[in-house]
Amino acid sequence: MTDASRPKRHVGAPHDTGTDIDFRRALAADREIRSSLQALRDEIDDEIARFGSCARVRTRTLARLRRHPYAGLDWRKIAAAFLVAGMLGGAIDVLLFRPESEPADIVMVDPVLYGLDFAELR
Repeated sequence: MTDASRPKRHVGAPHDTGTDIDFRRALAADREIRSSLQALRDEIDDEIARFGSCARVRTRTLARLRRHPYAGLDWRKIAAAFLVAGMLGGAIDVLLFRPESEPADIVMVDPVLYGLDFAELR
């Protein structure tokens, strides 16, 4: 095929895969390279999974890290223990230690509304 018989292409024009033999060969070579690379990737992934390489790297890396002393604690159990202790303490206070005198009234004063002049609060 001579250069005169080839259709002229504009720069950046899409290739016509049906008529350009060189482009079809390059495209076929590219597909072949991609498929062979994918096969190699799959083979390497299978070997990594079979020999447990990732698990060994993870184990050795984590072994080098310093373990925090509170890392193994289950904080939900600790919170539940505090809740149960508070409930038991309140129940024991109400049921076993009944006050013999009248309890003192508690007054809450808002310093924004009343100010902090203690003479008026007495």
